[in-house]
Amino acid sequence: MFKKTILLFLFCQMAKAAANDGELQNGINPLSISPEDIDALVGLDDISEQCANGTIALNLIEDVQDALTPFYVGILESIIPSPNTDSDACDSDFSFTEGLKVSCRFDFSAMTVEHTQLKNTCEDAGGKVFLFDLDLSIDTVILDVSLVVSQFPLCIDQDCDIDGIGAFEEKKVVEVVEQANVADNAVNLRITPTCVEQGSTRFFLKKKTIEGRTRKKIIKKKCEWLEMKSDTKKDKICKKTKPTKRFKRAREVCPESCCGITLE
Repeated sequence: MFKKTILLFLFCQMAKAAANDGELQNGINPLSISPEDIDALVGLDDISEQCANGTIALNLIEDVQDALTPFYVGILESIIPSPNTDSDACDSDFSFTEGLKVSCRFDFSAMTVEHTQLKNTCEDAGGKVFLFDLDLSIDTVILDVSLVVSQFPLCIDQDCDIDGIGAFEEKKVVEVVEQANVADNAVNLRITPTCVEQGSTRFFLKKKTIEGRTRKKIIKKKCEWLEMKSDTKKDKICKKTKPTKRFKRAREVCPESCCGITLE
């Protein structure tokens, strides 16, 4: 009973209805984007008003909501399952000397059919999909929590930047944890783009002046080309932030080649 009380105390604030049907009302998904997030989105330097408004509009579309449903992170149900529910996402252990330890892992990497369906649905609605990984740990005297989420997708507006959305997701999860009265110094959180890519995907490299032409030529390369470059070359290319209307920058479409490279 003590174990369940502590877990409820930490995670009850994370409960959020993503839709009005009964299945999602019981889910916990601080990783999703909803209309309540509009002020927080607009308030971030790396997120444009078009990105914020467009992303909210996309996530209000019923088909997009349905396609996102398989990726909702049901933390509470996994840690404290009902008597008739089997769950293997979380393991927990309690002792009076070390307190409560909880370890949860949600891995969506093998859900290729669901990922494809979401990608098609999101793009048909005018958006694009970003994949992120989350690594959260909470270490207090009585509670030790480890939460790992792999390849959780977000359907966002075409104007959005992968770094801006990642920063927003980190801010949102931290706020959720703070609502559970967990001290800042007890929380370690990192949300990063998932390091997977399609080698044939093209990205914008640069614009080149061609003699006899008034307009510069757009030079595009494939992710597989970038993967073969030196670490120094990758670092330079992956830190470029200016895309074109048609082709995106390398750090957005080639996250495997750019894995671990930040803008700092």
